[in-house]
Amino acid sequence: MNPLWDQLDALAGEAVTAFFGTACQIRPMRSGEYTVGPDPDREVVEVRGVFSLAPDTDDVRGQRSQGAFPGTTKAVVAEAAVQIVAAEAVKIGYLPRSGDHVHLPDVSGHRLYQANVVHHLDGGDLLIELTRVLS
Repeated sequence: MNPLWDQLDALAGEAVTAFFGTACQIRPMRSGEYTVGPDPDREVVEVRGVFSLAPDTDDVRGQRSQGAFPGTTKAVVAEAAVQIVAAEAVKIGYLPRSGDHVHLPDVSGHRLYQANVVHHLDGGDLLIELTRVLS
């Protein structure tokens, strides 16, 4: 990639994080067939990231009767994610994994999420898809 483009991308990411970012505590978790709990081999780290919660409604698809779905059934869904720019991602010191907890202390409402999928984006950014952790 072009070094000027990399610099521009880094500056834009830092500006967005400075304006829209929130504290994100990455809490590593062990998960296996017989083991669940904090991972003592990886430290809890706090970085800044941009949290996104996009509420939506979706139709429930189910059994149909002669090509028609009787009645209207809707479910409330929400896509939650946090994007961490490369400059913040290097502060983590390890790659977050599926199952790790992400605590958002400055977000109103629900604050504890679990990482579902961690995407490695261009330029070293991370996009972590989240699921609510019910307490």
